Amino acid sequence: MAVCCLLTALAARAVDENRRSFDSPASDAVAAFQRFATQSGRQLLYSGEAVAEVRTAAVRGDYTPREALDRLVAHTGLIVVEDAQTGALAIT
Repeated sequence: MAVCCLLTALAARAVDENRRSFDSPASDAVAAFQRFATQSGRQLLYSGEAVAEVRTAAVRGDYTPREALDRLVAHTGLIVVEDAQTGALAIT
């Protein structure tokens, strides 16, 4: 029983360690994605032409990079794609 609780606590801690603080106002997508890359420490692939006219939602709080990005593009028609092997994030 103690081993199970320890493993659960370690898994929860690992998830918390992946969380970062995000503070991104609603803005044009290019600026928002640049801010996301800076705040998350992750690279993001996207076509500037495809997101040129898009405005993103505001994101404030502690999230994993994927959670923050999903919130950023909510209701925009953009889709977040994560490569299962590399963890690379892309917007389509």
